[in-house]
Amino acid sequence: MNTKLFPINYFKSIRTPITAFIHRQQLSWPKLILVLLFLNALMTIPVTLNFAQRDTYPIESFYPNILNVLEEQPLAELKKADYHKGEMIVADPFIFNNDYGTVAGGFHQEELMEEENILLFNQHEFVIKEEGAPTAKIPYTEDFSLKNIQNQKEALNALSRQWFVQNQAFVVAFFTFMISSFLLVMTLLVILGASFFLYLTKNSHITSITTYKETVNLVINLLSLPTILATLFGLIHFDIVLMVTIQTLGLLIMLVVVYAKTQFNDKKLESK
Repeated sequence: MNTKLFPINYFKSIRTPITAFIHRQQLSWPKLILVLLFLNALMTIPVTLNFAQRDTYPIESFYPNILNVLEEQPLAELKKADYHKGEMIVADPFIFNNDYGTVAGGFHQEELMEEENILLFNQHEFVIKEEGAPTAKIPYTEDFSLKNIQNQKEALNALSRQWFVQNQAFVVAFFTFMISSFLLVMTLLVILGASFFLYLTKNSHITSITTYKETVNLVINLLSLPTILATLFGLIHFDIVLMVTIQTLGLLIMLVVVYAKTQFNDKKLESK
């Protein structure tokens, strides 16, 4: 096996801080970009798994007014309805309005969809229409029931679960993309910032650093093991803040080790 081929040479170079420094010139800009995307993908894995394993997500994150239309009177009416295998039977249609919108049950959808903000309960689904958000039609699961709800929070939890069952793929994709983009920007800023400060040492006779690309290559090499460690931590206990902290702190520790061992000078290695 040719260990000089990419990505084998990359994985060989990240084994220790010293090998990361020695092989700081081996990757071209396109390969550095590929490694950056690879590291970002690693950090994204716990994010995707975390959201994929959930069985609910707060519906009010996407439809904030729904929290305010579910007052005491509509909750009482929802408890009166009959629920059976994915159906909601409202004997006496009801409708309530407040400053945030309308909540209704037992009406045909066409009768009320001109309302700006509405939460409508039909026999087989509930419908949410809110300004600035897409209208959602959520079929009931067979175990859906609001018969035993005690307060607004319990009602929202039940509706959130129904909504998440229908929109899980969207929620997972949306938050994976959002958090992955955030992580990519953060990682890029860390790499470019650390590389810039290392590049400033090129005018010193103490270091062997001569180009900005080799500092980027060095920082990416040193960032790799902390990123793998942060990913493993995220798989065990998902906390995006701690993951980023592990990644950044790990890079700083690796830089300190490299400086202690080499002073960023190839001659120091040769003398040892």
